[in-house]
Amino acid sequence: MKVVFVFIVTILLAVTWLPAQTISGRLGNAMENTVYLYYSYDGLYQQADTLALDEAGNFSAQFNFNKLGKVIVVCNSVSYTFNVFPGAKINFETDVTDNRTINTAMRVTGKGSEINIDYRLFNDEALNNIKWDYALSPDSFVLRLTDWREKKDSLRKVLVRQKAKIGYGKYILQFLQVDSLNDLYWTVGGYRDYHSSTLHKKSEEDIFFQKHIKPYIFSTDNENYLAAD
Repeated sequence: MKVVFVFIVTILLAVTWLPAQTISGRLGNAMENTVYLYYSYDGLYQQADTLALDEAGNFSAQFNFNKLGKVIVVCNSVSYTFNVFPGAKINFETDVTDNRTINTAMRVTGKGSEINIDYRLFNDEALNNIKWDYALSPDSFVLRLTDWREKKDSLRKVLVRQKAKIGYGKYILQFLQVDSLNDLYWTVGGYRDYHSSTLHKKSEEDIFFQKHIKPYIFSTDNENYLAAD
């Protein structure tokens, strides 16, 4: 019985224990001696930590995600988002003068760095310059959002082909799926804001709502949508 008990405990530990993840960084031109970390283990309730930087601008933090998670690093009022999978050990260096330099100066290494290097493709300046201008006409606004989503989709397809060739694993595919759903959520949100603030519509009977919002509200309004695996 003692042998069986030890065996069962060993199995339970193997199932419930997951390796912690670490993110360590060096932040150049930090005007303050603190870095703020925002993350969520369940996709809904965000937690925050404040860490002190040493004299060289270094810090290190540990997390316990049991699935692909996100950590937002903020310093000097600029931020960068890291995608973190179980067991990842990410190290990065960057300049935190502003949001432009934090991207262009970023150097990411370590286990799990590949996803974050890929994620930087989505911070392409041409992509981010597609402004959601609510002063546009309805047709132009739809074209602008469509152009943004199509560019993001084309980048995702490139990454899927690249990773499929080298057998990268499930995490990059999970990241791409989550990113695609996130884009849908923000697109529908953009249409809704435009519908109420620019078109000044209260009813849901007009053509714009029926065509651009209604087909998607059942999924994005679901209470479990943002927290779903």
